[in-house]
Amino acid sequence: MGSALETLCGQAFGAGQVAMLGIYMQRSWIILTASAALLSPLYAFAAPVLRLLGQEESIAAAAGEFTRRIIPQMFALAINFPTQKFLQAQSKVTVLAWIGFTALLAHVVLLALFVSALGWGIAGAAAAYDVSSWLIALAQVAYVVGWCRDGWTGLSRAAFNELWAFLKLSLASAIMLCLEIWYMMVLVVLTGHLDDAEIAVDSISICMNINGWEGMLFIGLNAAISVRVSNELGSGRPRATMHAVAVVLVQSLALGLLAMVLILATRNHFPVIFTGDRRLQKAVANISYLLAVTMVLNSIQPVISGEQRFTSHTNLHLSTSTIIQSRRRGRRWMAGRRGVHQPGLLLRIRPPSRLHLWLPLQMGREGNLGWHAVWNGNADSSSHVHGMPN
Repeated sequence: MGSALETLCGQAFGAGQVAMLGIYMQRSWIILTASAALLSPLYAFAAPVLRLLGQEESIAAAAGEFTRRIIPQMFALAINFPTQKFLQAQSKVTVLAWIGFTALLAHVVLLALFVSALGWGIAGAAAAYDVSSWLIALAQVAYVVGWCRDGWTGLSRAAFNELWAFLKLSLASAIMLCLEIWYMMVLVVLTGHLDDAEIAVDSISICMNINGWEGMLFIGLNAAISVRVSNELGSGRPRATMHAVAVVLVQSLALGLLAMVLILATRNHFPVIFTGDRRLQKAVANISYLLAVTMVLNSIQPVISGEQRFTSHTNLHLSTSTIIQSRRRGRRWMAGRRGVHQPGLLLRIRPPSRLHLWLPLQMGREGNLGWHAVWNGNADSSSHVHGMPN
């Protein structure tokens, strides 16, 4: 929901309305904090929910305990995200990098203290996560209050104006991002229903971790193109926008290809970073070639989605139209082809989120192919969605 600020703050800064950035940020603080409060019961009762979804008792108990203990971190994100977008819109990313780097060092120290030295286990990992998240949020706010005098004029009652309109924009901007993130998380839930669930969940989690590391690069490019596009649109320079998008797309594809090569070259070695279990190392190595393909498939999408979100001149976030466009393209594609069976129709006209969930589930369960198929289905569905014919 905080991504709504990318459009508003970016275009306001490009148009020279810097004073509005602080108002937008405060409105987002209010909405995201309320959202965190509404989500807290789900976090608190995560273990029963996971059991209801059919997860093994050991997995549900451990995940439920960790989720319950990171509720404070969720409120930190409600402050962190809007403040981050406020600074990104003004291209003040160096301070964000230093804050993030400092928090990373603090997080490592806290993990060593709480988990290794004190032996707190999952509780210690959650505590370190909470503390480091709040360090980031408070450091960002301190910088805004002390060094962003143009955009920050103090707390204002104007932040409570037009909350409903701002909420609608926030919800619209959240739809695509939530669907993209949730389908990856649900893959872990799906693997919990396979044979040898612990190995399946662990191997998929390691691959998702690697994918997440690479994803940070593309999230950075996403933020860069988002700021550039919104600033240029606010300044009335659409040609500069197109040039920036083309440059970032080339950079993103090059990084994706490099990541694929690195994964393939180290497929028998990088699992050692995460585990000493030989069976788990072998399981990860067996699906690493699928991970490598996913690296390339997912290198372009974050950049394109970032560009799409800022080309809208309406009150709705443009990224929410991605699902609708996928449906329309699918119908046009199917209209020109005869004799295609119903399963093909399902793959082409369903929203990306349903496709990403349906394909791995069918391959992993009905095809009896195990966790290899779950990740393979993830890669295949990504290629179907992002390579949809016109």
